[in-house]
Amino acid sequence: MKVIKRILIIAKTLIKDRFMYPEAYIGGLFYYSIVLFVAYLYSHLGGGFLGNKVIPYYLAGLFMISLIAHETPTYKRFSVWREEILSKPITPDIFLAGFFVGDLIAFSAPALVALSLLLFPFIYRLGIYDSNLLFLSLTMALVASLSVSYFFAALGLRFRYDPNIETATNLFIAFFAGIFVPVQSLPAKVHIISYMIPYTWAIDLFRYSLLGTPTLFPAKSEIIYLMVGTVIALILGRLYLYYTINAIRKRKVIIR
Repeated sequence: MKVIKRILIIAKTLIKDRFMYPEAYIGGLFYYSIVLFVAYLYSHLGGGFLGNKVIPYYLAGLFMISLIAHETPTYKRFSVWREEILSKPITPDIFLAGFFVGDLIAFSAPALVALSLLLFPFIYRLGIYDSNLLFLSLTMALVASLSVSYFFAALGLRFRYDPNIETATNLFIAFFAGIFVPVQSLPAKVHIISYMIPYTWAIDLFRYSLLGTPTLFPAKSEIIYLMVGTVIALILGRLYLYYTINAIRKRKVIIR
């Protein structure tokens, strides 16, 4: 209970900060507008293998990225809160969980509500393709997001926050995980980059379970790829975070 209370205190602090500055949502709205404009253009080019499901396909991608893209906020939080994290007798896992929950409520929740309303007419007309896989993909997506966040937490402790790194990371994930352009439409030579991002499998499975759109590989294989990638990212990310903390305290690395 004590751990949960600490997590909620950190989350509450983040939520209050977010709602005190509503202009923070402007960037997200701009980002969504760009993606939906790309969807509009893509639909007028014929939509390729997506047929008439282009718009809900892109909306589903935005839904997922809004739910799971917490790696760059974590990088920022751990950089800004560096002194507290390194000096307080609280494990970094609690800080990470607090930031994660806070971002889910303060940023993800409003975006998810808006995107759900936009998706509803399509789902009402088409129905949900696989409800069990839908739940699994959402659950695994959150775990994958937490796993990737460990790496960025370590980077936040090592390096000063730089908005250019945040922007570049968001664009990289949006491009290679299939948010801007379906992975199937990317050159075959760069597919390996997409396959290495756990989000790719979570987003692909979510779209398939919701809309029945074609997947990169058979759904059962993608579930395995997502689970294995998530576990590997969680183990390596957590090890890297604790290695970074110990190295900083022993002055084996330079903090910038």
